[in-house]
Amino acid sequence: MWAPRDPFFAPIGNRIPAAADQAYHLFFTSCEGLVVTAIFFVRREWMLCGVIFACVATNPGGGLAGTPARNPNPVTTVFPLQVKALLPLASGNWVGFGDTDHDGRREVVFSGRNPQGSCCYYQIFEHQGNNVYTQQYLGAQLYVRGVDDLDQDGKAEIIGQIGNQVQVYEASDAASSPSILIWSSLPFSTTLGRFAFGDTDRDGHREIIYGVPGSGTVAIFESTGDNTFQTFLFSTGAGGVDDFAIGDLDQDGLVEIACTKEGASLLKIFESPANDTWIQTFSSPTVSHPSQIEGGHDVDGDGKPDFFIGGSGSVGGVSSYRTVVYRPTGDNQFAPVDTFEVTDGSSGALANCLGDLDGLGVEEYVVNSSIGLWVFRPTSPGNWALVGQVPDPDGGSHYGVFASDVNENGRTEVFWATGAVTRNTLVLEYSSGVSDATPSTFPRAARLSIAPNPCHLEATIRIPDTAVGGATLAVFDVGGRLLDRRPIPEGLHRIVPWHAQHFTSGIYYLRVEGADAAPIAVGRAVVISK
Repeated sequence: MWAPRDPFFAPIGNRIPAAADQAYHLFFTSCEGLVVTAIFFVRREWMLCGVIFACVATNPGGGLAGTPARNPNPVTTVFPLQVKALLPLASGNWVGFGDTDHDGRREVVFSGRNPQGSCCYYQIFEHQGNNVYTQQYLGAQLYVRGVDDLDQDGKAEIIGQIGNQVQVYEASDAASSPSILIWSSLPFSTTLGRFAFGDTDRDGHREIIYGVPGSGTVAIFESTGDNTFQTFLFSTGAGGVDDFAIGDLDQDGLVEIACTKEGASLLKIFESPANDTWIQTFSSPTVSHPSQIEGGHDVDGDGKPDFFIGGSGSVGGVSSYRTVVYRPTGDNQFAPVDTFEVTDGSSGALANCLGDLDGLGVEEYVVNSSIGLWVFRPTSPGNWALVGQVPDPDGGSHYGVFASDVNENGRTEVFWATGAVTRNTLVLEYSSGVSDATPSTFPRAARLSIAPNPCHLEATIRIPDTAVGGATLAVFDVGGRLLDRRPIPEGLHRIVPWHAQHFTSGIYYLRVEGADAAPIAVGRAVVISK
């Protein structure tokens, strides 16, 4: 039986042998009271089946705990994710993405062990095409937390923490990897803090937003010029900060910082009404032991930002991983719109991420639990359903799950740092069949313009110029099931009417396909039937 290579002694950059590729096919059926999930772990040499556990979605009804369970939409769905590459274990609980040397090739950045086995050194692996990665650079000891160009001088920076300081490394020129330590903060805490990046006070200067562990203090390190930073501090109250989400969360034109409070089960939101000033604008109880926030933008297609808080829950006395989805209800007002749980006897979401895994134009939400990954997708505004699960390959420790379309084929890859045994970061990608053999030649699909959206009876679709000769329009439901496919008339290469009156309320994925069935453009339409 094939076993993964040791990442510290095997040569880096080789693709997994074809005979060792793994595909995970998950089948879901509903029953009274909950959704029972039978996992079928498929490999070319063998099949393991019969692992059974439960996943329950709960309707918050304005509350966050002890609410009655409800079924997700009854589905029997295959959601295949295939291991495309193996990278060394990202042991710093963070994986980032960028192009630090500006050569047009995307890179994966994380902290891991050096060849002598010491931890933790920042590393850059560059994608060479066809899911092959090579180590581009091995840097100094640093728990990496960001890739940016904070001072906007055209040279990439890697930001992280080592000991009790935040540090920034910068490249010597635009064509080099970050290797020069240019700035260190004042001492704060030897415990790793949470990081975010943005321009929260809208003054044109990029910032590092750093949650000081255990203190309730947020430090804003604002870039003031080439390799210089100014420090601002504000308090979030008692208890440390677990994680951040950054964005105009209530659509008032100001940037908010949403943070979860360590051990306090609180969500707090801060806003900057003026330069270098931050004030609290919202506070509310949230999921128990909140661990990570994702989002800050519209995910379910209703035009309002969504953000996800993962933490702990309980269903029928069984510990669970609980996620609460929030959206704005007014200026500086937010409310939960959906709650769903993974019930496997453990609690506390280690990590979660968002990505358009299947390339159909909508982001899926991925939860990392103690026994695997769970994939959820919006079925309509404010409602989410389970569509897939990936079992843990070795039952070992998990160090996080992250998402980015590094190979730029239109489908977001999942980077899963897992394994006390295998000690790898698995690169997983949705397997659609037609393009898997040659992903580097698969064209990146454009985004389809659909208006109005949401729509009622009819919408107008603007077709890209590349859709000529034999193009078709395909419509899928949230489970990826093909509902309709029809040719686009030759005389309508730019604007095509889409008749939605025959579809019930919900989210649909529209895809313009070429004569070879490859996607040219994809989009998401929200239908509201009256």
